[in-house]
Amino acid sequence: MSDPQLQFTDPMPLRLAAVYSDTSEQRLRALMREGKIKATKTDQGAWMITKAVLDAYKATKGTRTGGGGSRGDGKSYVIHVQAKLHDEVEAFLKKLGIGLEPRYNYAKQKAYQEKRKADKAKVKTLPVDAGAMGAGVAKSPLFSK
Repeated sequence: MSDPQLQFTDPMPLRLAAVYSDTSEQRLRALMREGKIKATKTDQGAWMITKAVLDAYKATKGTRTGGGGSRGDGKSYVIHVQAKLHDEVEAFLKKLGIGLEPRYNYAKQKAYQEKRKADKAKVKTLPVDAGAMGAGVAKSPLFSK
């Protein structure tokens, strides 16, 4: 609620609902299309949203639903460890039942580089006959005097 002088009626029009919920009008429209917010349309065509619906939305606004794509099972973490402490940290985490996966997969990267090298070796360059090209240009009426 940015302006304390605003009177938030119940139900309120979309623009006022956007101010009340600290969300853009476009975001509220998207939430209405997705069925996450219930709204009613007046005879004049204005969307009206109740405070109870907006309060329920505000209560869950900061939580992620996981609908944005695969991010794993939510149980993986990235930790940065000095190289000299790697073995000690790995042993400690192993006691806790936590396995480590390197962020950089050397075997996968090596296979990719070998495949790329093989693909480059397959590419053949076409020989260019400079004499034929030069002769064609010389015989052209555009270049003759």
